[in-house]
Amino acid sequence: MLVGIVGGGLCGLAAARRALELGADVEIFEAETSTGGMASSLRAGELTFDLGPHTLYAGNPAVVHDVRGLLGGRLREVAPERGIWRQGRLYQFPFHLGDFVRTSGLRGSWLPLLRYLIARVTDRLSGHADPASLEEWAVRRFGRPLYEFYVRDHVTKNIGLSPAALPALWGKQRIRIPDLTEATAQLRGRGAPPRVSYYPERGIGHIPDALTSAVTRRGGRISLSTPVVGWTRTSGGIELNTGAAARTRVEQVDVVVNTGPLDSFLLRARDNSVPPEVTEAARLLSYRSTIFVYLSTDDRQAQMPCDLVYFPEPAQIFSRVYSPAGYSEHCGGPSRTGFCFEIHCDPDDPLWNATDAAIARRTLAEAGTVPFFGLQGRLRVETVARVRKHYPLADPSSDAVRTLDRFLDSSAPQVISAGRLGSHRYVNMDSAMLMGAAAAEAAMGLRTAADIRRIADTPQFVETGRARG
Repeated sequence: MLVGIVGGGLCGLAAARRALELGADVEIFEAETSTGGMASSLRAGELTFDLGPHTLYAGNPAVVHDVRGLLGGRLREVAPERGIWRQGRLYQFPFHLGDFVRTSGLRGSWLPLLRYLIARVTDRLSGHADPASLEEWAVRRFGRPLYEFYVRDHVTKNIGLSPAALPALWGKQRIRIPDLTEATAQLRGRGAPPRVSYYPERGIGHIPDALTSAVTRRGGRISLSTPVVGWTRTSGGIELNTGAAARTRVEQVDVVVNTGPLDSFLLRARDNSVPPEVTEAARLLSYRSTIFVYLSTDDRQAQMPCDLVYFPEPAQIFSRVYSPAGYSEHCGGPSRTGFCFEIHCDPDDPLWNATDAAIARRTLAEAGTVPFFGLQGRLRVETVARVRKHYPLADPSSDAVRTLDRFLDSSAPQVISAGRLGSHRYVNMDSAMLMGAAAAEAAMGLRTAADIRRIADTPQFVETGRARG
Protein backbone atom coordinates (compact mmCIF):
# COMPACT_ATOMS: atom_id res chain seq x y z
CA MET A 1 0.00 0.00 0.00
CA LEU A 2 1.24 3.48 -0.90
CA VAL A 3 0.17 6.26 1.46
CA GLY A 4 0.50 9.80 0.13
CA ILE A 5 0.80 12.41 2.88
CA VAL A 6 0.06 16.07 2.19
CA GLY A 7 2.19 18.23 4.48
CA GLY A 8 5.45 17.57 6.32
CA GLY A 9 4.67 19.13 9.69
CA LEU A 10 4.53 17.16 12.94
CA CYS A 11 1.25 15.47 12.07
CA GLY A 12 2.38 14.46 8.59
CA LEU A 13 5.75 13.20 9.80
CA ALA A 14 4.14 11.22 12.62
CA ALA A 15 1.68 9.72 10.13
CA ALA A 16 4.52 8.76 7.80
CA ARG A 17 6.54 7.09 10.54
CA ARG A 18 3.57 5.10 11.82
CA ALA A 19 2.52 4.03 8.32
CA LEU A 20 6.05 2.79 7.66
CA GLU A 21 5.98 0.83 10.93
CA LEU A 22 2.75 -0.81 9.74
CA GLY A 23 4.38 -1.89 6.49
CA ALA A 24 3.12 0.74 4.05
CA ASP A 25 5.13 2.67 1.49
CA VAL A 26 5.04 6.41 2.11
CA GLU A 27 5.65 9.64 0.26
CA ILE A 28 5.27 13.07 1.85
CA PHE A 29 4.43 16.03 -0.38
CA GLU A 30 5.59 19.25 1.31
CA ALA A 31 5.01 22.63 -0.34
CA GLU A 32 7.84 24.38 1.56
CA THR A 33 11.57 23.89 1.20
CA SER A 34 11.87 22.03 4.51
CA THR A 35 9.77 19.92 6.87
CA GLY A 36 8.52 21.06 10.25
CA GLY A 37 5.63 23.37 9.46
CA MET A 38 4.60 25.41 12.49
CA ALA A 39 6.99 23.41 14.69
CA SER A 40 10.01 24.83 12.87
CA SER A 41 12.88 26.75 14.47
CA LEU A 42 14.99 29.42 12.82
CA ARG A 43 18.38 30.92 13.52
CA ALA A 44 18.90 34.67 13.71
CA GLY A 45 22.53 35.42 14.43
CA GLU A 46 23.42 33.78 17.72
CA LEU A 47 19.76 33.26 18.68
CA THR A 48 17.29 30.42 18.04
CA PHE A 49 13.59 31.25 17.64
CA ASP A 50 10.47 29.14 17.21
CA LEU A 51 7.22 30.04 15.46
CA GLY A 52 5.66 30.78 18.84
CA PRO A 53 6.27 29.44 22.35
CA HIS A 54 5.78 25.71 21.80
CA THR A 55 6.28 22.95 24.35
CA LEU A 56 5.11 19.38 24.76
CA TYR A 57 2.27 19.45 27.28
CA ALA A 58 2.80 15.87 28.44
CA GLY A 59 -0.92 15.11 28.38
CA ASN A 60 0.09 11.71 27.04
CA PRO A 61 3.32 10.39 28.64
CA ALA A 62 3.86 8.09 25.66
CA VAL A 63 4.41 11.14 23.44
CA VAL A 64 7.11 12.48 25.75
CA HIS A 65 8.77 9.08 25.97
CA ASP A 66 8.71 8.79 22.18
CA VAL A 67 10.18 12.25 21.58
CA ARG A 68 12.86 11.71 24.21
CA GLY A 69 13.91 8.58 22.36
CA LEU A 70 13.96 10.44 19.04
CA LEU A 71 16.17 13.17 20.48
CA GLY A 72 18.51 10.85 22.35
CA GLY A 73 17.29 12.13 25.70
CA ARG A 74 17.89 15.83 24.94
CA LEU A 75 14.51 16.92 26.25
CA ARG A 76 14.32 19.18 29.27
CA GLU A 77 11.51 19.74 31.75
CA VAL A 78 10.14 23.29 31.82
CA ALA A 79 7.42 25.03 33.79
CA PRO A 80 7.12 28.30 31.87
CA GLU A 81 6.07 31.41 33.76
CA ARG A 82 3.36 33.34 31.94
CA GLY A 83 1.95 36.77 32.59
CA ILE A 84 -0.63 39.19 31.25
CA TRP A 85 0.19 42.91 31.00
CA ARG A 86 -2.78 45.10 31.86
CA GLN A 87 -2.95 48.76 32.85
CA GLY A 88 0.81 48.93 33.32
CA ARG A 89 0.92 45.94 35.68
CA LEU A 90 1.96 42.34 35.23
CA TYR A 91 -0.47 39.66 36.42
CA GLN A 92 0.08 35.94 36.48
CA PHE A 93 -1.51 33.99 33.65
CA PRO A 94 -3.47 31.74 33.74
CA PHE A 95 -5.58 33.38 36.43
CA HIS A 96 -4.25 33.06 39.97
CA LEU A 97 -6.57 34.56 42.58
CA GLY A 98 -3.88 35.34 45.14
CA ASP A 99 -1.71 37.08 42.53
CA PHE A 100 -4.70 39.12 41.31
CA VAL A 101 -5.51 40.35 44.81
CA ARG A 102 -1.87 41.18 45.60
CA THR A 103 -1.28 43.01 42.31
CA SER A 104 -4.60 44.89 42.18
CA GLY A 105 -4.76 45.74 45.85
CA LEU A 106 -7.88 45.50 47.99
CA ARG A 107 -9.59 48.47 46.32
CA GLY A 108 -9.22 47.00 42.85
CA SER A 109 -9.93 43.38 43.73
CA TRP A 110 -12.78 43.24 46.22
CA LEU A 111 -15.64 43.45 43.69
CA PRO A 112 -14.13 41.00 41.15
CA LEU A 113 -13.35 38.65 44.05
CA LEU A 114 -16.93 38.84 45.33
CA ARG A 115 -18.39 38.24 41.86
CA TYR A 116 -16.02 35.32 41.35
CA LEU A 117 -17.15 33.68 44.60
CA ILE A 118 -20.82 34.20 43.73
CA ALA A 119 -20.26 32.75 40.23
CA ARG A 120 -18.50 29.64 41.55
CA VAL A 121 -21.16 28.93 44.18
CA THR A 122 -24.04 29.62 41.78
CA ASP A 123 -22.56 27.44 39.07
CA ARG A 124 -22.09 24.58 41.50
CA LEU A 125 -25.65 24.77 42.87
CA SER A 126 -27.71 25.74 39.84
CA GLY A 127 -27.16 22.78 37.52
CA HIS A 128 -27.33 24.89 34.35
CA ALA A 129 -27.34 23.26 30.94
CA ASP A 130 -24.01 23.17 29.15
CA PRO A 131 -22.97 26.67 28.08
CA ALA A 132 -23.20 27.40 24.37
CA SER A 133 -20.41 29.96 24.10
CA LEU A 134 -17.01 30.70 25.56
CA GLU A 135 -18.39 33.89 27.09
CA GLU A 136 -21.16 32.05 28.92
CA TRP A 137 -18.76 29.35 30.08
CA ALA A 138 -16.21 31.86 31.41
CA VAL A 139 -18.72 34.21 33.08
CA ARG A 140 -20.25 31.28 34.94
CA ARG A 141 -16.86 30.34 36.36
CA PHE A 142 -15.10 33.71 36.61
CA GLY A 143 -17.86 36.22 37.24
CA ARG A 144 -18.16 39.07 34.75
CA PRO A 145 -15.42 41.42 36.09
CA LEU A 146 -12.69 38.76 35.92
CA TYR A 147 -14.02 37.49 32.59
CA GLU A 148 -13.67 40.99 31.14
CA PHE A 149 -10.21 41.42 32.68
CA TYR A 150 -8.64 38.08 31.73
CA VAL A 151 -10.65 36.64 28.85
CA ARG A 152 -12.66 39.08 26.73
CA ASP A 153 -9.95 41.36 25.33
CA HIS A 154 -7.31 38.62 25.32
CA VAL A 155 -9.43 36.28 23.20
CA THR A 156 -10.79 38.99 20.92
CA LYS A 157 -7.31 40.29 20.10
CA ASN A 158 -5.77 36.87 19.55
CA ILE A 159 -8.61 35.19 17.69
CA GLY A 160 -10.37 38.16 16.12
CA LEU A 161 -13.77 36.97 17.37
CA SER A 162 -15.78 37.85 20.44
CA PRO A 163 -15.93 35.07 23.05
CA ALA A 164 -19.68 35.15 22.49
CA ALA A 165 -19.02 33.80 18.98
CA LEU A 166 -16.69 30.99 20.09
CA PRO A 167 -17.76 27.58 21.43
CA ALA A 168 -17.36 26.71 25.10
CA LEU A 169 -14.97 23.94 24.04
CA TRP A 170 -12.46 26.64 23.03
CA GLY A 171 -12.25 27.74 26.67
CA LYS A 172 -12.14 24.23 28.08
CA GLN A 173 -9.10 23.51 25.91
CA ARG A 174 -7.19 26.67 26.84
CA ILE A 175 -8.37 28.29 30.06
CA ARG A 176 -7.85 26.93 33.54
CA ILE A 177 -10.04 28.45 36.25
CA PRO A 178 -9.45 27.37 39.87
CA ASP A 179 -12.30 25.91 41.89
CA LEU A 180 -13.08 27.32 45.33
CA THR A 181 -10.70 24.97 47.13
CA GLU A 182 -7.77 25.87 44.91
CA ALA A 183 -8.69 29.58 44.95
CA THR A 184 -8.61 29.57 48.75
CA ALA A 185 -5.16 27.99 48.66
CA GLN A 186 -4.01 30.61 46.16
CA LEU A 187 -5.17 33.40 48.45
CA ARG A 188 -3.02 31.85 51.18
CA GLY A 189 0.00 31.84 48.90
CA ARG A 190 -0.28 28.21 47.92
CA GLY A 191 -1.86 26.43 44.98
CA ALA A 192 -1.45 23.47 42.71
CA PRO A 193 1.98 23.12 41.11
CA PRO A 194 2.12 23.86 37.40
CA ARG A 195 1.99 21.05 34.92
CA VAL A 196 5.48 20.28 33.72
CA SER A 197 5.99 20.44 29.97
CA TYR A 198 8.98 19.52 27.86
CA TYR A 199 11.24 21.31 25.41
CA PRO A 200 14.22 20.25 23.25
CA GLU A 201 17.50 21.79 24.32
CA ARG A 202 18.10 23.64 21.05
CA GLY A 203 14.67 24.59 19.76
CA ILE A 204 11.37 22.92 18.98
CA GLY A 205 12.47 22.35 15.39
CA HIS A 206 14.66 19.48 16.54
CA ILE A 207 11.53 17.33 16.93
CA PRO A 208 10.47 17.46 13.24
CA ASP A 209 14.14 17.17 12.26
CA ALA A 210 14.38 13.91 14.22
CA LEU A 211 11.09 12.65 12.77
CA THR A 212 12.30 13.48 9.27
CA SER A 213 15.42 11.40 9.84
CA ALA A 214 13.34 8.52 11.22
CA VAL A 215 11.07 8.56 8.16
CA THR A 216 13.90 8.61 5.63
CA ARG A 217 15.83 5.88 7.48
CA ARG A 218 12.82 3.60 7.12
CA GLY A 219 12.62 4.26 3.40
CA GLY A 220 9.96 6.97 3.36
CA ARG A 221 10.21 9.53 0.56
CA ILE A 222 9.91 13.26 1.21
CA SER A 223 9.32 15.55 -1.78
CA LEU A 224 10.04 19.17 -0.82
CA SER A 225 8.79 22.21 -2.75
CA THR A 226 6.05 19.91 -4.03
CA PRO A 227 2.55 21.23 -3.33
CA VAL A 228 -0.55 19.19 -4.14
CA VAL A 229 -2.40 21.30 -6.71
CA GLY A 230 -5.21 18.87 -7.48
CA TRP A 231 -6.52 15.38 -6.76
CA THR A 232 -9.07 12.90 -8.02
CA ARG A 233 -10.67 9.80 -6.57
CA THR A 234 -10.26 6.82 -8.88
CA SER A 235 -11.22 3.17 -8.74
CA GLY A 236 -7.68 2.37 -7.70
CA GLY A 237 -7.25 5.03 -5.01
CA ILE A 238 -6.30 8.70 -5.28
CA GLU A 239 -4.58 10.49 -8.14
CA LEU A 240 -2.50 13.44 -6.92
CA ASN A 241 -1.34 16.30 -9.13
CA THR A 242 1.78 17.71 -7.51
CA GLY A 243 4.47 20.30 -8.14
CA ALA A 244 4.66 23.81 -9.55
CA ALA A 245 2.50 24.76 -12.52
CA ALA A 246 5.31 24.33 -15.05
CA ARG A 247 6.48 20.97 -13.65
CA THR A 248 3.40 19.11 -12.46
CA ARG A 249 3.40 15.34 -12.17
CA VAL A 250 0.75 12.77 -11.40
CA GLU A 251 1.13 10.36 -8.48
CA GLN A 252 -1.17 7.41 -7.87
CA VAL A 253 -1.58 6.50 -4.19
CA ASP A 254 -3.88 4.08 -2.43
CA VAL A 255 -4.73 6.45 0.44
CA VAL A 256 -4.09 10.15 1.02
CA VAL A 257 -3.56 11.62 4.48
CA ASN A 258 -4.04 15.39 4.34
CA THR A 259 -2.49 17.51 7.09
CA GLY A 260 -2.68 20.82 5.24
CA PRO A 261 -5.58 23.30 5.34
CA LEU A 262 -8.77 21.28 4.96
CA ASP A 263 -10.52 23.85 2.79
CA SER A 264 -7.57 24.16 0.38
CA PHE A 265 -7.34 20.39 0.00
CA LEU A 266 -11.06 19.87 -0.62
CA LEU A 267 -11.31 22.81 -3.03
CA ARG A 268 -8.52 21.30 -5.16
CA ALA A 269 -10.57 18.17 -5.84
CA ARG A 270 -11.33 17.44 -9.50
CA ASP A 271 -13.87 15.41 -11.48
CA ASN A 272 -16.67 15.55 -8.88
CA SER A 273 -14.48 13.89 -6.25
CA VAL A 274 -16.13 16.13 -3.65
CA PRO A 275 -19.92 16.76 -3.55
CA PRO A 276 -21.11 20.39 -4.02
CA GLU A 277 -22.38 20.68 -0.44
CA VAL A 278 -18.92 19.74 0.85
CA THR A 279 -17.28 22.33 -1.40
CA GLU A 280 -19.65 24.99 -0.09
CA ALA A 281 -18.92 23.99 3.52
CA ALA A 282 -15.17 24.20 2.83
CA ARG A 283 -15.56 27.75 1.55
CA LEU A 284 -16.99 28.76 4.94
CA LEU A 285 -13.84 27.85 6.88
CA SER A 286 -11.75 30.75 8.15
CA TYR A 287 -8.39 31.29 9.84
CA ARG A 288 -6.40 33.73 11.94
CA SER A 289 -3.00 34.81 10.61
CA THR A 290 0.16 35.55 12.60
CA ILE A 291 3.10 37.81 11.91
CA PHE A 292 6.21 37.00 13.96
CA VAL A 293 8.64 39.86 14.58
CA TYR A 294 11.93 38.75 16.12
CA LEU A 295 13.82 41.44 18.03
CA SER A 296 17.05 41.34 20.00
CA THR A 297 18.98 43.68 22.24
CA ASP A 298 22.37 43.93 23.93
CA ASP A 299 20.84 46.02 26.73
CA ARG A 300 21.76 44.21 29.94
CA GLN A 301 18.75 45.79 31.68
CA ALA A 302 16.35 44.04 29.29
CA GLN A 303 14.86 41.01 30.97
CA MET A 304 11.33 39.71 30.76
CA PRO A 305 9.84 39.06 34.21
CA CYS A 306 8.47 35.75 32.93
CA ASP A 307 8.94 33.57 29.87
CA LEU A 308 5.81 34.66 28.01
CA VAL A 309 3.64 37.76 28.37
CA TYR A 310 0.21 38.42 26.83
CA PHE A 311 -0.72 41.95 25.78
CA PRO A 312 -4.53 42.05 25.39
CA GLU A 313 -4.99 45.82 25.26
CA PRO A 314 -5.94 46.99 21.73
CA ALA A 315 -3.46 49.89 21.70
CA GLN A 316 -0.47 47.56 21.25
CA ILE A 317 0.07 45.84 17.93
CA PHE A 318 1.49 42.64 19.41
CA SER A 319 -0.60 40.05 21.24
CA ARG A 320 2.08 38.11 23.07
CA VAL A 321 5.84 38.03 23.47
CA TYR A 322 8.16 35.26 24.57
CA SER A 323 11.87 34.95 25.18
CA PRO A 324 13.53 31.77 23.82
CA ALA A 325 16.11 31.77 26.60
CA GLY A 326 13.27 31.17 29.06
CA TYR A 327 12.77 27.72 27.55
CA SER A 328 16.40 26.78 27.06
CA GLU A 329 19.64 28.62 27.67
CA HIS A 330 20.90 27.10 24.42
CA CYS A 331 18.41 29.28 22.49
CA GLY A 332 19.89 32.53 23.80
CA GLY A 333 23.13 34.20 22.85
CA PRO A 334 26.18 35.23 24.88
CA SER A 335 25.75 38.92 24.07
CA ARG A 336 22.13 39.36 22.96
CA THR A 337 18.67 38.71 24.37
CA GLY A 338 15.96 37.70 21.91
CA PHE A 339 12.22 38.32 21.90
CA CYS A 340 9.51 36.93 19.62
CA PHE A 341 6.57 39.33 19.14
CA GLU A 342 3.38 37.74 17.79
CA ILE A 343 0.91 39.92 15.88
CA HIS A 344 -2.44 38.30 15.17
CA CYS A 345 -4.58 39.53 12.30
CA ASP A 346 -6.93 38.33 9.59
CA PRO A 347 -5.72 37.15 6.19
CA ASP A 348 -5.55 40.09 3.78
CA ASP A 349 -6.60 42.74 6.33
CA PRO A 350 -4.58 46.01 6.39
CA LEU A 351 -2.23 44.71 9.07
CA TRP A 352 -1.42 41.55 7.13
CA ASN A 353 -0.91 43.57 3.95
CA ALA A 354 1.48 46.04 5.60
CA THR A 355 5.13 45.65 4.64
CA ASP A 356 7.57 43.86 6.91
CA ALA A 357 9.42 47.15 7.35
CA ALA A 358 6.28 48.98 8.50
CA ILE A 359 5.35 46.17 10.91
CA ALA A 360 8.91 46.13 12.29
CA ARG A 361 8.97 49.91 12.86
CA ARG A 362 5.70 49.87 14.76
CA THR A 363 6.74 46.87 16.83
CA LEU A 364 10.02 48.56 17.76
CA ALA A 365 8.24 51.77 18.76
CA GLU A 366 5.65 50.04 20.93
CA ALA A 367 8.14 47.61 22.48
CA GLY A 368 10.12 50.64 23.66
CA THR A 369 7.19 51.68 25.88
CA VAL A 370 7.29 48.42 27.88
CA PRO A 371 9.94 48.61 30.59
CA PHE A 372 11.28 45.07 30.51
CA PHE A 373 12.33 45.14 26.82
CA GLY A 374 15.05 47.67 27.59
CA LEU A 375 15.89 50.86 25.76
CA GLN A 376 14.20 51.28 22.38
CA GLY A 377 17.41 52.54 20.81
CA ARG A 378 19.17 49.26 21.58
CA LEU A 379 16.47 47.01 20.10
CA ARG A 380 16.96 45.73 16.58
CA VAL A 381 14.88 43.60 14.23
CA GLU A 382 16.40 40.22 13.41
CA THR A 383 13.76 38.94 11.00
CA VAL A 384 10.02 38.82 10.28
CA ALA A 385 8.07 35.64 9.49
CA ARG A 386 4.43 35.09 8.54
CA VAL A 387 1.94 32.23 8.80
CA ARG A 388 -1.17 32.95 6.78
CA LYS A 389 -3.34 30.09 8.04
CA HIS A 390 -2.27 29.75 11.65
CA TYR A 391 -5.35 29.30 13.85
CA PRO A 392 -8.42 27.54 12.41
CA LEU A 393 -11.58 29.36 13.48
CA ALA A 394 -14.53 26.99 13.70
CA ASP A 395 -16.96 25.41 16.10
CA PRO A 396 -16.68 21.60 15.76
CA SER A 397 -20.47 21.47 16.18
CA SER A 398 -21.15 23.95 13.35
CA ASP A 399 -23.06 22.79 10.28
CA ALA A 400 -20.07 23.42 8.01
CA VAL A 401 -17.63 21.35 10.08
CA ARG A 402 -20.20 18.59 10.58
CA THR A 403 -20.70 18.41 6.80
CA LEU A 404 -16.96 18.06 6.27
CA ASP A 405 -16.63 15.47 9.02
CA ARG A 406 -19.43 13.38 7.48
CA PHE A 407 -17.69 13.50 4.11
CA LEU A 408 -14.39 12.34 5.63
CA ASP A 409 -16.19 9.55 7.49
CA SER A 410 -17.74 8.30 4.26
CA SER A 411 -14.49 8.66 2.29
CA ALA A 412 -12.26 6.75 4.68
CA PRO A 413 -9.92 5.05 4.09
CA GLN A 414 -9.31 6.76 0.72
CA VAL A 415 -9.21 10.33 2.10
CA ILE A 416 -8.11 11.00 5.68
CA SER A 417 -7.47 14.43 7.16
CA ALA A 418 -5.73 15.16 10.45
CA GLY A 419 -3.81 17.76 12.42
CA ARG A 420 -4.58 21.36 13.28
CA LEU A 421 -5.21 22.44 9.70
CA GLY A 422 -6.38 19.09 8.39
CA SER A 423 -9.11 18.71 11.01
CA HIS A 424 -9.73 22.48 11.27
CA ARG A 425 -9.50 22.26 15.04
CA TYR A 426 -7.25 23.51 17.82
CA VAL A 427 -4.34 21.08 17.94
CA ASN A 428 -1.05 21.50 19.77
CA MET A 429 2.08 19.45 19.21
CA ASP A 430 1.13 16.52 21.43
CA SER A 431 -2.22 16.05 19.73
CA ALA A 432 -0.75 16.67 16.25
CA MET A 433 1.58 13.70 16.66
CA LEU A 434 -1.15 11.53 18.16
CA MET A 435 -3.50 12.46 15.31
CA GLY A 436 -0.80 11.65 12.75
CA ALA A 437 -0.29 8.17 14.17
CA ALA A 438 -4.06 7.62 14.32
CA ALA A 439 -4.39 8.77 10.68
CA ALA A 440 -1.80 6.20 9.59
CA GLU A 441 -3.72 3.50 11.46
CA ALA A 442 -6.95 4.66 9.81
CA ALA A 443 -5.24 4.39 6.43
CA MET A 444 -4.49 0.75 7.25
CA GLY A 445 -8.07 0.08 8.38
CA LEU A 446 -7.22 -0.04 12.09
CA ARG A 447 -8.91 3.23 13.20
CA THR A 448 -11.69 5.53 12.02
CA ALA A 449 -11.84 9.22 11.13
CA ALA A 450 -13.87 9.80 14.29
CA ASP A 451 -10.99 8.39 16.37
CA ILE A 452 -8.69 11.03 14.87
CA ARG A 453 -11.06 13.92 15.62
CA ARG A 454 -11.63 12.71 19.15
CA ILE A 455 -7.98 13.45 19.95
CA ALA A 456 -8.48 17.12 19.01
CA ASP A 457 -11.88 17.48 20.67
CA THR A 458 -10.80 16.12 24.06
CA PRO A 459 -9.70 19.07 26.24
CA GLN A 460 -6.64 17.53 27.87
CA PHE A 461 -3.93 20.14 27.18
CA VAL A 462 -5.01 23.15 29.23
CA GLU A 463 -2.10 25.47 29.95
CA THR A 464 -0.96 26.06 33.51
CA GLY A 465 1.45 28.66 34.78
CA ARG A 466 3.95 28.96 37.58
CA ALA A 467 3.55 31.44 40.39
CA ARG A 468 6.01 34.32 40.35
CA GLY A 469 8.16 35.03 43.30
